[in-house]
Amino acid sequence: MQVVETLQQIHFASPYWTFVLPIIGAGLDVVTGWIQATINGTWDSTKMKKGLYSKFGEIAVVVFVWMIDVGTNAPFNLLPWFAGYILLAEFVSIMENLDQANVDIKFIKRLLKKAKKAIDESDEEKKDG
Repeated sequence: MQVVETLQQIHFASPYWTFVLPIIGAGLDVVTGWIQATINGTWDSTKMKKGLYSKFGEIAVVVFVWMIDVGTNAPFNLLPWFAGYILLAEFVSIMENLDQANVDIKFIKRLLKKAKKAIDESDEEKKDG
């Protein structure tokens, strides 16, 4: 599958960034969530608490998987996969928050559509070939 092959080619610049980027992404998601809630007048403390608990859960997963990677001699590291997944999820959530805050993100939507189309076409070529 093209998506998996593409993900396997992505590497973090260093173990430091593998650990830190998901935490930064979670923080930016919280900030953009607050911004859009303020703009739209949709503050909901229950929803905010659940969101913050979710972010702390993500950070706990990053720390736990990092401990597994550091503490074992496994032939591969799990952290880049978990960190990549969390970053992707945070990116989508941040884009949703910005869209709900009426920030013009059309250029990003166009780029994502082009990327999806290229991946779909590549998958079709592999099926036919």
